[in-house]
Amino acid sequence: MTIIDAVFLFVAGFLSGVVNAIAGGGTFLTFGAMTLTGLPPIVASATSAITQFPGYVTSTLAYAREIREDKREAMVLGALSLVGGLIGALILVSMSNAAFRVLVPWLILGATLV
Repeated sequence: MTIIDAVFLFVAGFLSGVVNAIAGGGTFLTFGAMTLTGLPPIVASATSAITQFPGYVTSTLAYAREIREDKREAMVLGALSLVGGLIGALILVSMSNAAFRVLVPWLILGATLV
């Protein structure tokens, strides 16, 4: 990795945090930056997801009161997210990097539409 790659990834990570603090979607930046620096798409996807995790935890803590007020809906959404995440992770680890690379634009389009 060159110093330019490191600076590029640092800037992408910083901007990802800014985007997530405002509206979400910072993973688009980190995933894209990592693939541009040469990481395989599956590694970039998994790394990007893990790097976003602390932000998800702090957001949950920041909105704890609101989550408690809508506990039933939060539990349903949490369960659906857990099942969807598990299914997605199992599909991801069963794919090759080449197959995932073909699927990525469609996943991004789907996420954008949602």
